[in-house]
Amino acid sequence: MERIKTKTIQRRTWFGVEATVGIGSGLIHEAGVGGLVVPHPAVVNWLLRQGLADNARYTLTVTHEFGHLQSTPLALL
Repeated sequence: MERIKTKTIQRRTWFGVEATVGIGSGLIHEAGVGGLVVPHPAVVNWLLRQGLADNARYTLTVTHEFGHLQSTPLALL
């Protein structure tokens, strides 16, 4: 099984801030906005996505991490 190498993705959030997500084949991901990027373990994500093809796992992980960042303003209310 081929592992996807670590990749950093940047997208603009709906509230106009540049968000960054770093996804690799290990159990640590990075996510943040602006210059603040926080590494965190992805243990639950890893467990829930066992058995998925690498591309499907990767796509779900990227969507999940950006979802956290997109909901940040609501969490601050």
